Amino acid sequence: MQIGGPMSSLDLSKFSLDAGKLGLLLSSLPAGPDFLETLKGGPHVCKGPCLSVLNKFLRGAASVSLKTLNLSKCDMSDSAGGTLLHSLPPSLEYLDVSENRLRSLSMEAVRSAFSQGTLSKLLGLDVSNNPL
Repeated sequence: MQIGGPMSSLDLSKFSLDAGKLGLLLSSLPAGPDFLETLKGGPHVCKGPCLSVLNKFLRGAASVSLKTLNLSKCDMSDSAGGTLLHSLPPSLEYLDVSENRLRSLSMEAVRSAFSQGTLSKLLGLDVSNNPL
């Protein structure tokens, strides 16, 4: 990969540093189309202070080309899921939130995103293995 060139995927499933480092990493990604298409989260990224950083990133310009968001096996609580799922970029085509602890609050956030047209490009949604 060349510096400044496209990076199709970013895997944060093993990320274990603090929220400040996550913020630095995500803020260093160039904004604009065709840069980051796939983002995979992990348990540390979907909790506590890192959750706020991820939430801010998903609402920002750098996520405009994001097509796949994989937050499976993140041990994400229903309240964390509700927070993140309100921040989904409209470019999203595939969302995987399987094998978490999501319940009605998270599903309400997904329903709200559909009704507001935020997820109009979504082709696939995996919510399996959640205590819905």
